[in-house]
Amino acid sequence: MVVLRSQSKKESEKVVIKNIIKYDDDIDNSRMYGYKFEMSDSNMNIIARMSSNSQCCEKLGVYSVAKMEDYIGAEYKSIKIIKKEEGNWYEEENMIFVEISSDRGDIVFYLYNIHNGNYRSNVYVESENGKESYRI
Repeated sequence: MVVLRSQSKKESEKVVIKNIIKYDDDIDNSRMYGYKFEMSDSNMNIIARMSSNSQCCEKLGVYSVAKMEDYIGAEYKSIKIIKKEEGNWYEEENMIFVEISSDRGDIVFYLYNIHNGNYRSNVYVESENGKESYRI
């Protein structure tokens, strides 16, 4: 497991999670889904999404056990992005974990792609760090 990005807001700023949206949109002729976290400071919004056009021998999605509505109104603290890749000769399991820390605890979700090694999907993460993309 590799920590790709970890960033905290400035201590003097208080940024609150105003809304959490299940993200669903068409981008570049591909269906994308994930989550969008709207903050009291729109420059701090977080969007994490991936392609949902699965092909044969590929299973992908987004998963979280967190009750997202419990975090609306919480103070945002930091974001951490972790990439995990596992596999063997017939199957690969790749994930991007997104951990958003708040004063109510951590919101953790992951975007995953399980495939036979021939298929990769793009994951896009937008935050105060800018826009980043990963192949999983």
